[in-house]
Amino acid sequence: MGRVSVTLKDFEEWLLNKHLAEFKGEIYIKEFISSGFPFLVLSGSKYLKIFIIELIFPELKSVNLYLAWNILSSCILKLMVTEDHLEIEYDKSRSKRFLGKSSAVMYRY
Repeated sequence: MGRVSVTLKDFEEWLLNKHLAEFKGEIYIKEFISSGFPFLVLSGSKYLKIFIIELIFPELKSVNLYLAWNILSSCILKLMVTEDHLEIEYDKSRSKRFLGKSSAVMYRY
């Protein structure tokens, strides 16, 4: 079992480091995160999903986002969200029903 605890500032820094070009400027990232974690979680933000996957299952970075998110979400035991804080408790052993014994996964082309 594991736990990840991140702040909105952590997410902002990750966006600045890895996705600045997609946003075309720092001001657009600040605008994007200004709604806070509750909105980003409930809206199904693609960037938040990728951020969480990289924190919990970095080995799934190259897997199709839908499949990786499906695997990850099956492992989430508890999700706590405030405006600027996100905490997730997870159990990676629950991913075995998707990955099986061979851990074969479908990769993005």
